[in-house]
Amino acid sequence: MTPARVMVVDDLPENADALAEFLGRKGVAARAAYEASDAIVLAQTWLPDTAVLGMPLANGVGFPLARHLRDSLGAQLTLVAVSRWTAAPDRERMARAGFDQVLPRSVDPEVVWTAVISATAGLVQEAVRSNVRRMEIVISLCHSMLDSPTRDDERRTRMFWNLHRLVEILHRDCPRLPAGEPRDRIAGRVAVLEKAIAARARS
Repeated sequence: MTPARVMVVDDLPENADALAEFLGRKGVAARAAYEASDAIVLAQTWLPDTAVLGMPLANGVGFPLARHLRDSLGAQLTLVAVSRWTAAPDRERMARAGFDQVLPRSVDPEVVWTAVISATAGLVQEAVRSNVRRMEIVISLCHSMLDSPTRDDERRTRMFWNLHRLVEILHRDCPRLPAGEPRDRIAGRVAVLEKAIAARARS
């Protein structure tokens, strides 16, 4: 899986660069932007998983930028504010702008890292669910192909070639799933599929 992409936005370049460098050392792909326009372009071209905004940005653009990022990148984007505004009304305003978390300006970078890790964990879980759904669809498709009778030798040969190729893909992807459930379930279904293919080939 590719590293999580984190965009750090702060109108103090030294703050943005320092946090991006710190997160990069932790193993994520981190990039810095210093102005809202730069952040918008970076967000649309790079599609970050998490955006960390140093609030408030110059000229009051922090809230419009947050709303733009939320609207354009959707719920899958995690928005984190690092702000000197941490009172309850400010937190409520930031929540309305789309922020998922609000951290104080003086926060240790490790705390920001923890927020990024929490977001990344959700991304990993969703990626696993997506891969499982895809593999289950492929398995069902293979069974449907087996259940479709064909007496044409050329089409039959082509069908079995495709079935074996799809099984190879399943064998490639199954070990990439986390150990335990659902990897064991998928592996069991692939084994059943292989037996069904072998039985059909002999018939």
